[in-house]
Amino acid sequence: MEDFATSPRTSPVSVATLATFRIGAPFDMHERRLIPLSSVQPAKVSWLWENRVPFGSITILEGDPGQSKSLLTNDIIARLTTGRAMPKCDDGMPCAGAVLLQAEDQLATTKANLEAAGADVNRVFVFDKNRFATQPLLLPEDLPLLETAVASVRARLVVIDPVSPFLHGNPNVDQDVRRALAPVAAFAERAGVAILLVRHLTKAGGSNTLYRGAGSVAFIALARSTLLVANDPDSDDPHRHVLALAKTNLASAASLAYRTQAKGDGLIIEWLGESRQTAQDLTALGRAQNSSLSEATYVLYSLLGEGPVWASEAIQLAAKAGVAKRTLDRAKHELGVLSRKRGSGKGSRWVWELPADETRLKPYKEKDIDDLMDRLIFGEDDPPLPGDEWKHGHTRRDEVSEDEDDGEPVTP
Repeated sequence: MEDFATSPRTSPVSVATLATFRIGAPFDMHERRLIPLSSVQPAKVSWLWENRVPFGSITILEGDPGQSKSLLTNDIIARLTTGRAMPKCDDGMPCAGAVLLQAEDQLATTKANLEAAGADVNRVFVFDKNRFATQPLLLPEDLPLLETAVASVRARLVVIDPVSPFLHGNPNVDQDVRRALAPVAAFAERAGVAILLVRHLTKAGGSNTLYRGAGSVAFIALARSTLLVANDPDSDDPHRHVLALAKTNLASAASLAYRTQAKGDGLIIEWLGESRQTAQDLTALGRAQNSSLSEATYVLYSLLGEGPVWASEAIQLAAKAGVAKRTLDRAKHELGVLSRKRGSGKGSRWVWELPADETRLKPYKEKDIDDLMDRLIFGEDDPPLPGDEWKHGHTRRDEVSEDEDDGEPVTP
């Protein structure tokens, strides 16, 4: 029998400590944090949403703003609280409660959307951020409060949307994220509750799907399943998106298409069936879209930088710069462009102008975009328009038809 205390392979640990252990010696599991693997009982994975959201674990739902992530969580909550089957699943489950922590949406809006989705709102607990704005709910300190809420409504799902405002610490620091969420993961496993964390993607993008999310990579490390949402590349409908499985060590699942639609006083999710797009496809598309959006935003900022411009003229010039209409609408939203109607009746026209928000516009003001505009709009052989009128919105009335002014693009 080898003596660990005298073995030449002994690591620099106290010999006095090692002297108390011998191979084959009794091991008191009640006093030690290390246990024999043979004592661990195998457990079958239980699903809230089969192959996508497991019970007893953390799942991450991530995507760019505008992908209706909150409406997706509302749809899941509505199905859980009424016992309806999850999308692409045959069977429902016993009704259960849910706890919803939201930092961005108003509670009245959340309630309207949950009711529109058919949720039993009596089974849903929410964090009242209006009354307790000076007492933010933070993890891990407020985990006992979360546990109490789960017990109160017999919840089997906790949604934290988005997760960063509810963490005590820096969401970009691995140690802070692990310190905050490790106890939450342990609670999920102990209570058999599904924890669904929502987070945004970084604007910079990246080639690896798992590293697109904002914050530390520790989020992904702690999650057993990660879902990614993005615009549907197979459709021009801006309200149509795709949900894809980005990471799992438990199962596989097909991507699903969905769109948002109004119902009563709220908005709901309409599921459209399977999609051929994978998480990697959506990531690659997102990188291209982010690049196009960045360029489109600079183009639009330059067009409006010296004063209001007719909407029809801005659309024409942006198209000449190679900016697609859908991307221009997103750039308009990104800049917070204001749309104002001038005139009345058939002779009315829409005007676009930049908001009076110096903080929002500062990144664009700091860029030298004159060269960019010359290259994009005029090219090397195409001279500027006479008098640079395109910058001031003074295009002659006969250059734009009345029809082109009909219908104002989506406002932010």
